[in-house]
Amino acid sequence: MGNPHFLIDWDCCLGAGSEGEVYLGRSLATSELCAIKVSAFIDPEAATEQLNLELDRCLRAAGEGVVRVIAWNLAPPRPFLVFELAHAGSLGDEMTGVRESGKVYHPVEALERTREVLSAMARVHERGLIHRDIKPANLLRFDGSVKVTDFGSGFTADRPQPDKTGEIVGTRLYAAPEQLAGEPVDERADLYGAGCILHEMLTGQLPSRARGATSALRYPNALILPELDTLLKSLLAPQREDRPSNAQEAIAMFDEALAVYARARTVWAELGIGASPY
Repeated sequence: MGNPHFLIDWDCCLGAGSEGEVYLGRSLATSELCAIKVSAFIDPEAATEQLNLELDRCLRAAGEGVVRVIAWNLAPPRPFLVFELAHAGSLGDEMTGVRESGKVYHPVEALERTREVLSAMARVHERGLIHRDIKPANLLRFDGSVKVTDFGSGFTADRPQPDKTGEIVGTRLYAAPEQLAGEPVDERADLYGAGCILHEMLTGQLPSRARGATSALRYPNALILPELDTLLKSLLAPQREDRPSNAQEAIAMFDEALAVYARARTVWAELGIGASPY
């Protein structure tokens, strides 16, 4: 595991961010394709330190709903991490395709996909980890399921947050207000990111950050039932105290909303007026 041998296709970048770049790779031992992450730091010591921290978080988060780290090489001059490859791309790729087709997600599909993310995050949070960069590009698709990746911005809740005071960590478009203010965060910041994704699925747009925006959300179709509207406003509450206290509490709200849609389908069927829009 410590020094596996891999070929890296430097012409095929799968993704890039402030923490590093991910390239297509292949194992010389098995010939299987994989994703290989290298650090954005040029200095070998800094790169090794950064990837070692991320590796620690990945191993701590390992389990259902989290992209699996296969191997690693932390030796200079070019340390790297190796992950299982998401052949289907990211949830962000899928959402872009839906948006470009002029459509939005059906509420039930949006609820189910986002609930899957929260289930993974609940397990991650139970291990004392906060992700801090929940966004569609960090949610990879595997045979119909979604897994969380990129713990480069994460931290362990039982240790001091490693950033300088006032430093913004994560992606601004999906970051909670307290993140944008450079304040310490907890798991409720990840819930806000999930709320942004749910809003984007339902409307094709990210939520407005204008004052009071969550009090009057606008949807492009009439299938948003009150329970879903309440859930979305709760996840996107500007004050973290007004959001669900943890992922499990949020999941319970998702289950309630899904149950309401299931009952709506039953009632529609009993009326015998055609296929249910719910």
